[in-house]
Amino acid sequence: MTRPERAGDALVEVRSSTALSVEEPLHGTIAEPASRRLGIIGAGNRGIGAYGAYLLRRPDLATVVAIADPREDRLLDAGAQHAVAPDRLYKTWEALLERETELDAIIIATPDKLHIEPALRP
Repeated sequence: MTRPERAGDALVEVRSSTALSVEEPLHGTIAEPASRRLGIIGAGNRGIGAYGAYLLRRPDLATVVAIADPREDRLLDAGAQHAVAPDRLYKTWEALLERETELDAIIIATPDKLHIEPALRP
Protein backbone atom coordinates (compact mmCIF):
# COMPACT_ATOMS: atom_id res chain seq x y z
CA MET A 1 0.00 0.00 0.00
CA THR A 2 1.39 3.43 -0.95
CA ARG A 3 0.31 7.00 -0.56
CA PRO A 4 1.81 10.18 -2.03
CA GLU A 5 3.33 12.70 0.39
CA ARG A 6 4.94 16.08 -0.24
CA ALA A 7 8.57 16.42 0.82
CA GLY A 8 9.60 19.94 -0.08
CA ASP A 9 9.23 20.33 -3.82
CA ALA A 10 9.31 16.57 -4.34
CA LEU A 11 6.34 14.24 -4.33
CA VAL A 12 7.48 11.01 -2.71
CA GLU A 13 5.76 7.69 -2.39
CA VAL A 14 5.52 6.41 1.15
CA ARG A 15 5.19 2.65 1.39
CA SER A 16 3.89 0.88 4.45
CA SER A 17 7.15 -1.09 4.54
CA THR A 18 9.43 1.96 4.83
CA ALA A 19 11.36 2.64 8.02
CA LEU A 20 9.05 5.53 8.88
CA SER A 21 5.85 3.55 8.66
CA VAL A 22 6.65 -0.07 9.44
CA GLU A 23 3.66 -1.81 10.99
CA GLU A 24 5.42 -5.05 11.96
CA PRO A 25 9.04 -5.20 13.15
CA LEU A 26 11.58 -7.25 11.23
CA HIS A 27 13.26 -8.00 14.55
CA GLY A 28 12.84 -6.68 18.07
CA THR A 29 10.38 -3.89 18.70
CA ILE A 30 9.60 -0.75 16.74
CA ALA A 31 10.67 2.51 18.31
CA GLU A 32 7.92 5.00 18.99
CA PRO A 33 7.75 7.41 16.02
CA ALA A 34 9.13 10.44 17.87
CA SER A 35 12.04 8.36 19.15
CA ARG A 36 13.05 7.00 15.73
CA ARG A 37 16.58 8.21 15.09
CA LEU A 38 17.56 9.06 11.52
CA GLY A 39 20.80 9.84 9.78
CA ILE A 40 20.93 11.82 6.54
CA ILE A 41 23.69 11.29 4.01
CA GLY A 42 23.74 14.30 1.70
CA ALA A 43 22.64 17.73 2.97
CA GLY A 44 21.72 19.26 -0.36
CA ASN A 45 18.38 19.86 -2.07
CA ARG A 46 16.98 16.39 -1.44
CA GLY A 47 18.57 15.55 1.88
CA ILE A 48 17.75 18.74 3.73
CA GLY A 49 15.64 20.73 1.30
CA ALA A 50 13.09 17.95 0.72
CA TYR A 51 13.32 15.08 3.21
CA GLY A 52 14.85 17.08 6.05
CA ALA A 53 12.25 19.83 5.64
CA TYR A 54 9.50 17.20 5.66
CA LEU A 55 10.82 15.80 8.95
CA LEU A 56 10.90 19.29 10.46
CA ARG A 57 7.20 19.62 9.58
CA ARG A 58 6.49 16.12 10.94
CA PRO A 59 8.55 15.73 14.13
CA ASP A 60 6.13 12.99 15.17
CA LEU A 61 7.73 10.67 12.59
CA ALA A 62 11.41 10.79 13.56
CA THR A 63 14.33 12.92 14.70
CA VAL A 64 17.45 13.58 12.63
CA VAL A 65 20.42 12.84 14.89
CA ALA A 66 23.35 12.59 12.43
CA ILE A 67 24.20 14.17 9.07
CA ALA A 68 27.01 13.66 6.56
CA ASP A 69 27.99 15.99 3.72
CA PRO A 70 31.41 16.92 2.30
CA ARG A 71 30.48 20.60 2.03
CA GLU A 72 31.00 22.22 5.43
CA ASP A 73 28.58 25.10 4.74
CA ARG A 74 25.68 22.74 4.00
CA LEU A 75 26.64 20.42 6.84
CA LEU A 76 26.66 23.20 9.44
CA ASP A 77 23.42 24.69 8.13
CA ALA A 78 21.67 21.30 8.17
CA GLY A 79 22.99 20.58 11.65
CA ALA A 80 21.62 23.90 12.92
CA GLN A 81 18.21 23.32 11.30
CA HIS A 82 17.86 19.91 12.95
CA ALA A 83 19.67 20.74 16.23
CA VAL A 84 22.21 17.97 15.59
CA ALA A 85 25.16 17.94 17.98
CA PRO A 86 28.44 19.06 16.33
CA ASP A 87 30.10 15.72 17.08
CA ARG A 88 27.41 14.01 14.98
CA LEU A 89 28.10 16.04 11.82
CA TYR A 90 30.36 14.14 9.44
CA LYS A 91 32.29 15.11 6.32
CA THR A 92 31.93 11.60 4.89
CA TRP A 93 29.18 9.02 4.80
CA GLU A 94 31.78 6.40 5.78
CA ALA A 95 32.43 8.18 9.09
CA LEU A 96 28.70 8.45 9.78
CA LEU A 97 28.11 4.76 9.15
CA GLU A 98 31.14 3.76 11.19
CA ARG A 99 30.23 5.80 14.27
CA GLU A 100 26.42 5.85 14.22
CA THR A 101 25.50 2.27 15.01
CA GLU A 102 22.18 2.92 16.78
CA LEU A 103 20.21 4.62 13.97
CA ASP A 104 16.77 3.33 13.05
CA ALA A 105 17.08 4.47 9.42
CA ILE A 106 19.28 6.45 7.06
CA ILE A 107 18.17 8.69 4.22
CA ILE A 108 20.65 8.45 1.36
CA ALA A 109 20.31 11.72 -0.52
CA THR A 110 23.59 11.80 -2.39
CA PRO A 111 23.71 12.48 -6.13
CA ASP A 112 22.19 9.50 -7.96
CA LYS A 113 25.52 8.06 -9.12
CA LEU A 114 26.74 7.96 -5.50
CA HIS A 115 23.80 6.08 -3.93
CA ILE A 116 25.05 2.53 -4.25
CA GLU A 117 28.13 2.52 -1.99
CA PRO A 118 26.44 3.73 1.21
CA ALA A 119 23.36 1.63 0.45
CA LEU A 120 25.38 -1.60 0.18
CA ARG A 121 27.74 -0.98 3.09
CA PRO A 122 27.15 -3.60 5.78
